[in-house]
Amino acid sequence: PHPTPVAEPVMMAAPAAKAPDAPPKPVYSPFAVRIGGGFWIGTISFKDVGLGLSDPGLQARVHEALAEAVAARLATRHDARMDFDPQVADPLWHTSCAGQHLYVDVWQASQPDRLGYSLWSGCGADDRLAWEELPLSDGPLRDTNALPAAEKLADRVVANIDPCPATVCG
Repeated sequence: PHPTPVAEPVMMAAPAAKAPDAPPKPVYSPFAVRIGGGFWIGTISFKDVGLGLSDPGLQARVHEALAEAVAARLATRHDARMDFDPQVADPLWHTSCAGQHLYVDVWQASQPDRLGYSLWSGCGADDRLAWEELPLSDGPLRDTNALPAAEKLADRVVANIDPCPATVCG
């Protein structure tokens, strides 16, 4: 009788380690708020640094709703209006760090679900005026809750910029 052959052990390659997710690329909104009448800010622009909205239509609606809501709230006391300007969506436009310009970064975070923003009056760490995250009680942003969430975010943005620079901000 011949001995029963023994199978050679098969070496399995270890699964490749998953690379960490790259941070999302910022999306610069073409919707801005223009303010006249000598207010300390002339332009407010918005940068999506992680809302995580895969539907471009929803993303555009949220960007527009946020700018419109900020403009409407400021218009009760200032000469403010929402403006669609494709030039504002150019990342190079945002690197000027010009005076009378306020930059608003927005994002979505989870565990628990929340919507965040930071306000900047320039390009340095000492130019941050505010940072806040608001709870999203209805879960992550989607068609049914995104626009009301943008409205709530606009309330907080305006609450943080309207008294500046008369008071200490940030």
